[in-house]
Amino acid sequence: MIRCQHISEILNDCPLENKGNCHTFNTGFACLDNLIGGFQPGELVTIAGRPCMGKTALCLSLAHKLALTDKIPTAIFCMESNQRTFIHQLMANMTAFPCHTLRKNAVLLPEEKEKLEKAIRQLTTSPLYVNVPSYAGGFCLLTMSELADSIKEVVQKQGVKIVFVIGFQHINADYYMPQSYRRHAFALKKIALEWNVSIVTTSFLNWWIENRDGVEGKYPQLGDLRYVGDLDEISDIVLGVFRPAGYNVNMDIEGNDLTSTLHLSLLKTKTGIDNIVMDLKIDMDTFSVQE
Repeated sequence: MIRCQHISEILNDCPLENKGNCHTFNTGFACLDNLIGGFQPGELVTIAGRPCMGKTALCLSLAHKLALTDKIPTAIFCMESNQRTFIHQLMANMTAFPCHTLRKNAVLLPEEKEKLEKAIRQLTTSPLYVNVPSYAGGFCLLTMSELADSIKEVVQKQGVKIVFVIGFQHINADYYMPQSYRRHAFALKKIALEWNVSIVTTSFLNWWIENRDGVEGKYPQLGDLRYVGDLDEISDIVLGVFRPAGYNVNMDIEGNDLTSTLHLSLLKTKTGIDNIVMDLKIDMDTFSVQE
């Protein structure tokens, strides 16, 4: 039997004042941390957007800050690309080299080679753990059960505190897709709660967003996650990403350059704050996002 606790017991376990032992993790983006207080254990965070909007770039930038700068044990499960592509993206983020330069194995200048070697040394001594599952027939082979086991193992053995699952809808399923997405979302939420870790996943949006009028109509809305895992309902925090340049809008009505602008929308929290848009800078060549 699970007994009810007196409110005083719960208050002792959940201090309202930060006395230096608060287990939250700053994202590195002050505008976001000021609103959500950083990533917190037990929460499921969804980063949602249409293709090529910057979801992976944002995750890599977050992981870079958490694992390499703050030395917080971090795991990345990349479900949407092969290992070679993922390493190219990660190294582009680390070195600020264009990803296509790494992809075509271009000859590097001595100073560029030194920078690449430095990044490799930083990665090999960092608390960053990576799992890039195999593909067959165009489908990711990692099932939700296997993903859960892998997350639990790296949390137990390596003390991982933050888990990124890039490509939520690519998790392998053997039953009806909408139903499987919902089950997978609940499974990730359950892992976050049981193992007291923060799980950040990326998700695509419903295709019908493309039928909305104008560029303004293409901005992510919370309801755009319905039927692709119901992450709008299950997630604790939902962030939407949008690049105007993704729709060939490179300048606003005031003449400001939007080529590298990433609009980050806080679509949902459980603290009463939502529908706030923050402007970040993104470099799609180097898979990096900055404030």
